[in-house]
Amino acid sequence: MSSFSHANLINGDFEDGLAGWTTQVFGSANPIERAEGETTAQGGGTIPASPTDDHYVFTSQSGPAASYLTQSFTVSEGLNKVFFDLFVRNQASDFIIADTLDWDDDPNQRARVDILVGGAPIDTLEEADIIVNAFETQPGDPLVQDWRTFEVDVSDALAPYVGQEVVFRFAQVDNQNFFNFAIDNVNVGETQVPGDPEPADALPVNSLTSPGMVLLIGLFAILGLLAVQTRRLG
Repeated sequence: MSSFSHANLINGDFEDGLAGWTTQVFGSANPIERAEGETTAQGGGTIPASPTDDHYVFTSQSGPAASYLTQSFTVSEGLNKVFFDLFVRNQASDFIIADTLDWDDDPNQRARVDILVGGAPIDTLEEADIIVNAFETQPGDPLVQDWRTFEVDVSDALAPYVGQEVVFRFAQVDNQNFFNFAIDNVNVGETQVPGDPEPADALPVNSLTSPGMVLLIGLFAILGLLAVQTRRLG
């Protein structure tokens, strides 16, 4: 089971495949793929192993396309940060930001990460639909961006939505050349890799099998038997 199962997002490390996520692809996009270690995508682009050297997902295509990876979640009260690791490989000459996320119209070569209001269209760029834009490629950015970890405090932006369902969205659009957008270790919460803390009064797993504890248990057992024998003799 994924270590992210207790986070605001389910399976943010993709160790359970794409469970919890919704994928939508258009045009010549390939299905969003999962890989472990270095891999080569269609078009010859190499994607290195993720920072945690485990599974990640990435986009690829054979021609103009759009790819979306989304997950709905309920906003928790308190500290909320957006965490994710990203790798970008753009084989066009630059990033291009059109007015829409259309792949079959004006030149468009970009990737972005957003939190949307619940029920917003998957391809929306309407200001009223976007609560947070946590990342977006820009013209002039390096065409290849090695894995980086992003941490963005979105507590204030999400505060009005506590208890409501919103949507985490990764979007990638291309119609100029091949484009790979790789993602790993996604979460919204206090930490990037959440887990269940051990209760303060819990005993360590090996405490009941340590030599001292075994001896103590044996001593109590002997004392119990002696007490029983004493009562019988009495």
